[in-house]
Amino acid sequence: MTRLNLAIWYLNLMLFDGPVSAKEMISTGTQLGFSQATLERAKRTIHIKSIPQVNQKGDKIKKWWWTKNS
Repeated sequence: MTRLNLAIWYLNLMLFDGPVSAKEMISTGTQLGFSQATLERAKRTIHIKSIPQVNQKGDKIKKWWWTKNS
């Protein structure tokens, strides 16, 4: 199994129950030995979306979430 396939497996597992913060996805993934580039490539391969969470005014991004289309 390639590193890309393992990263795809990891992303699918993490996102099984719904969106996860991008920071957590990257942090946990790099702790598991994936480079950020591999995680981003896997993200593009399986069409994971980055969704911003904005403040109450709607003018500043507070956090990014990764999510899969259902």
